[in-house]
Amino acid sequence: MIHLSQAAPVPRRLLKVTLLLPCLATALAQGVVVDHWTNENGLPVNSVLGICQAPEGYLWLATYDGLVRFDGVRFVPFNKSNSDGILSDRFLGLVCGRGGGFWAPAEEQGLTHYSKGRFRTYTERDGVDSNYSFALTEDEAGDLWVLTGNRVHGWDRRTDRFVPLDRKEYPYDHPLQPPGAGFYSRDAEGLHVFDHGRRADYPIPPGWRLADDVTRSLDGTLWLKLRNGAAAEISGGRWSLLPPDRAAWLNRDSSIALDSNRSNSSKQGPGPTGWRQTLSTPGAFPDMPNRRALFEDREGNIWLGTDAYGLYRLRGRRIDVLSVEDGLVDRNIYPIFQSNDGAVWIGTLGKGLDRYSNGRFTTSLPGVIKSIGEDREGRLWVNGDPYRQLNGRLIRVAGGLGDPSGVRVTHEDRRGVMWLGGSDGLRRKEADGSWQLLSKKDGLAGNDIEAIADARDGGLWAAGMGGLSYVGEDGRIRAWTEQNGLPSNHVRALYEDSAGVLWVGTYDGGLGRLEGGHITKYSVREGLFDDGVFQILEDGRGNLWFSCNRGIYRVNKQELNDFAAGRIRAVTSFRYGRQDGMRNEECNGGFSPAGFKAPDGRLWFPTQDGVAIVDPEKIPLAPTPPPVLIESVSIDNGAMAVDQPIRLHPGQENLEIQYTGLRLSNSSQIQFKYRLVGLDRDWVDVGLRRTAYYQHVPPGSYVFRVTAAMADGPWNDQAAELPIVVLPAYYQTWWFEGLVALALASLVWWYWRGRVRQWEAERAARQAFSRQLIASQENERKRIAGELHDSLGQRLVVIKNQALLVLQRRDSLGAWFGERMEAISTEISEAVREVKEISYDLRPYRLDRLGLTTALQGMIETAANSSGIEFETEIDNVDAVLPGQTEINFYRIVQECVNNILRHSHATQATIRIKHSAERLELVVNDNGRGFMPGIGYQGFGLAGIRERTQLLAGKLDLQSTAGHGTKVTIVIDLLSI
Repeated sequence: MIHLSQAAPVPRRLLKVTLLLPCLATALAQGVVVDHWTNENGLPVNSVLGICQAPEGYLWLATYDGLVRFDGVRFVPFNKSNSDGILSDRFLGLVCGRGGGFWAPAEEQGLTHYSKGRFRTYTERDGVDSNYSFALTEDEAGDLWVLTGNRVHGWDRRTDRFVPLDRKEYPYDHPLQPPGAGFYSRDAEGLHVFDHGRRADYPIPPGWRLADDVTRSLDGTLWLKLRNGAAAEISGGRWSLLPPDRAAWLNRDSSIALDSNRSNSSKQGPGPTGWRQTLSTPGAFPDMPNRRALFEDREGNIWLGTDAYGLYRLRGRRIDVLSVEDGLVDRNIYPIFQSNDGAVWIGTLGKGLDRYSNGRFTTSLPGVIKSIGEDREGRLWVNGDPYRQLNGRLIRVAGGLGDPSGVRVTHEDRRGVMWLGGSDGLRRKEADGSWQLLSKKDGLAGNDIEAIADARDGGLWAAGMGGLSYVGEDGRIRAWTEQNGLPSNHVRALYEDSAGVLWVGTYDGGLGRLEGGHITKYSVREGLFDDGVFQILEDGRGNLWFSCNRGIYRVNKQELNDFAAGRIRAVTSFRYGRQDGMRNEECNGGFSPAGFKAPDGRLWFPTQDGVAIVDPEKIPLAPTPPPVLIESVSIDNGAMAVDQPIRLHPGQENLEIQYTGLRLSNSSQIQFKYRLVGLDRDWVDVGLRRTAYYQHVPPGSYVFRVTAAMADGPWNDQAAELPIVVLPAYYQTWWFEGLVALALASLVWWYWRGRVRQWEAERAARQAFSRQLIASQENERKRIAGELHDSLGQRLVVIKNQALLVLQRRDSLGAWFGERMEAISTEISEAVREVKEISYDLRPYRLDRLGLTTALQGMIETAANSSGIEFETEIDNVDAVLPGQTEINFYRIVQECVNNILRHSHATQATIRIKHSAERLELVVNDNGRGFMPGIGYQGFGLAGIRERTQLLAGKLDLQSTAGHGTKVTIVIDLLSI
């Protein structure tokens, strides 16, 4: 894009803009920024024959390669290959409809109508006489009138057809320029005009012979060419001839007129007033093909379309520039200063000093200018030396430094003391005219001084390469560097505001705020546009303005204070640059002053191409955010309609969403952020990018939201939304997942049941083995007990009886022999007793001979008699309750419980209860002994055997024991499970 300007002053009351389009590059207008698009930056072709703005904000263009939609950044073509309802790609113009759509006549394929996203082309089948050479206009009621085939047609909304009108009533046969203005015809009686549904007849003055073209401006003025080369205009029903120079200009090419003195309450953010003016003068353009497309959008931008040179946009500048074209001696400007007489002094790096006053530049003092100042006597100080003005000349006077090469800043404090800062330190002029030098050895932060400012307490601030210094009225010096919290040791700007807060601008560290000895730092991370602050100026609306290498930006001072107080976490910067009128965004600093605030409130900054002048009062403080639209959606590169929820089917992975912000001024600075609600946890800030990409979105329902903001404004709280449904594949559906879960559950259940069966089989095998082992043990015991009792016992009894017979004859056998036999009989009796005990332990004979109940009672009674423990028993008759082969297990359980009481419990009392019913057999053994001692496990009391036998009997064991409070054993046997 190009930006053009002219130094001529702008008359505020000059409101009519007259444009010839073929060579806009020569139309340099003060206060106007011109942007240009061609096919090299997105325009399909360089022919733009019609312009219209849709209700949502898009700009529509008619070209020789279809209709084109433009959002300020992207051109989107619509033609017969990609849009239903379009029959031709060559369009001759656009007429905006009052209902929000537009009409576009094609070259040979009828008239195309656009409304609410749909195209329809009307041809001879719809009532018009011809498909070629349409001229059309719309009246205030929205009714369309069409001139084709030398006849006017009216559009009937009810039938959606065109109706030819009577030639006598509508005798028009020529189109007014520009397209859409209306029709006219001429005859001997005069000029007859049909203008937006209104008829007007203008008698032709005697002797005038009209040429073919008649042009209508937006205020209704008609311009006419005469066959003798003259030109005339009709305004307010009156004819008047144009001056010869304007007539020559008008006759060379068809022209377009724009009246900008129109009420337009819908404009947003207009530029400085008075920028519209005549952009060309007679003879300004060479002979070139012309075109007739002109449009003013709702933001106040002027759009121009040409036959072969593309699209132009004209808009008001926010920043004015004075440079070489305006008379400045050089482009590269450094110190800039306004003296008390209102003159602006501009220093260059080699071409001297310029004085700007009353729109004129005068140059003096050739050479490098590094610093400019003024004292209270009206003397101008340049590079450390004073000058007086005499007849427009600068005359050097005594009292200066005499060596100006190193002076970068000149400052007179409140007491009238002159200070000079340079590369070797800070100099103060004494009352006797001498200069005292302060340097780093005196306490300054550094010797290189680039900025000086008064302190409210009467002291002086000085800073430069090395840090910040304060010189008190008493001469004491204090210094701050990065080690003390300063943003950077390279300081370029100082400003103390009315509250006594010192603002410190640095070359590369951002901004510092010094108050009460505390320094707050601001950088890009905290919201500054740039880390460079070359000058600090405060406007009348509470904003601080900064210059840097990338333009000019401002921040609200209250926000800066709120950040310092911890009330907010970031500040907002508003940036201005080339798009606002600057020719070169790089501002200069390091030589003082690097900018100033004029009495009229305007801010002046030096740049690499002239002086940039900002009027803060004419710049909107809070620009409204742009509206946001979702333009298109593609799934796996296939386009989808956006007027309904988007559905992604299984196998569709790549989702691409294009969106835009509709602001036709500074469109390239619109910022975006979006979020897929249901997937993204937070907003995704994508900067300038206008496309969102998603891949492999999980099945579910989502809402895509996108919002926008200008680079220097708030976010739009009305985000554009698009519902999105991602359909699951069959393997992602609930029923499939249910089936899979059911199958997995079945598999787990089957596996678990198999394992259970295996465990049960192993358990049954173990129990069978245990039964078999116990049974074999019991059988073996029974056999041994029987053999001991029946065989060995009988033999011992026989021996004992033989011994008794011998004892009966003791008297005859002698005393010694008798004694021996008596001892043998005693031992044999003891052996018989022991054999009986062993036999009973191996197999209680009472169990087999007398039954389980009697065997249990006998065993408990024997234990009670042999131990001294008082046993209380309550035993039901349990004979035949258990299968015969399992009675021994129950007997052994009771026997082991009794043995535990006898051996380990130290009890004095014990209770044994045996109860049974048809379903269960219950054993409860309780003692008042010492219980289990700590560290003694169940296995130490033979409980493993009790537990195993209980399991063989399908019983449950419950053991309760507390040290010092006895033990209770409860066994319940399920008789139905044995």
